[in-house]
Amino acid sequence: MAARAALCFLVLYVCGADARGADASKPHPHQGILQKYERQPPKKYGISVDGIPVERLRSGKPVLKVLSLKSGFKRAVSIQDVPAPPDVVWGRIMDLDNYPKMVEGCTK
Repeated sequence: MAARAALCFLVLYVCGADARGADASKPHPHQGILQKYERQPPKKYGISVDGIPVERLRSGKPVLKVLSLKSGFKRAVSIQDVPAPPDVVWGRIMDLDNYPKMVEGCTK
């Protein structure tokens, strides 16, 4: 039970959840529309694997990092070595219509 509570806390922390909540009188910054991903090196998005041991990256398990954005928001990023060609990986990332089939909890 304590492990489950700790895991829930970790997920909330990584996702940037806190007690402040949103201001109901202001529109949400992104209006529910995702920006299209462009195929660029991770460093162009401010993501670095510096300081992460290669063995950990090659383990197949995701490495979570939290990025602080200029807007004051935080973004959680999962870095994972996937044994597939880049075109296959990007094809799955860009296949938004099939996310409900691939991502648990995604409905549309």
